[in-house]
Amino acid sequence: MSVNISPLQLSQPTIVEDIALILQQSQFPAQMLELEITESLLITDIKAAKAVLFQLKQLKVRIALDDFGKGYSSLNYLTQFPIDTLKIDKAFINSMLPIETSNIVLKNIIKLGNELQLDVIAEGVETHAQLVKLKHYQCKIVQGFLFSPALNAFATQSLLKQSHIMSDQLV
Repeated sequence: MSVNISPLQLSQPTIVEDIALILQQSQFPAQMLELEITESLLITDIKAAKAVLFQLKQLKVRIALDDFGKGYSSLNYLTQFPIDTLKIDKAFINSMLPIETSNIVLKNIIKLGNELQLDVIAEGVETHAQLVKLKHYQCKIVQGFLFSPALNAFATQSLLKQSHIMSDQLV
């Protein structure tokens, strides 16, 4: 389960304790929770953000750097912070096919993420041509309207039940 965390939430003095308590009370496995943070969140107070993220990692929570490439995109973040997942901003995906320089940048972001052993996710995939190109670039995880529109909680629950039934039929 992925949850977006705002700069305001991350700056709360009890954020780590609050998440630990929620995980304990819900009995949700910490390693199944991924907190999505944006690069702008990291630059507000690098030292404090780093301390909080390392405390969250001690809980076994996963950390995703969301919208990578959209903002300041310091490559230093990839080694300085305990990042598990790199989510490439959809702007790279949207401009991928017609603009060769975008393809070069995108291909190398994916390669870098893979070499750093991060989960690399391409956001905003809307066409089969984009999917084919991303597979060619060795991007193993994609998300976007090509697969599903945004869903509310009820629709998501229904989809999960259907996929569970389908996966049982395949076994």
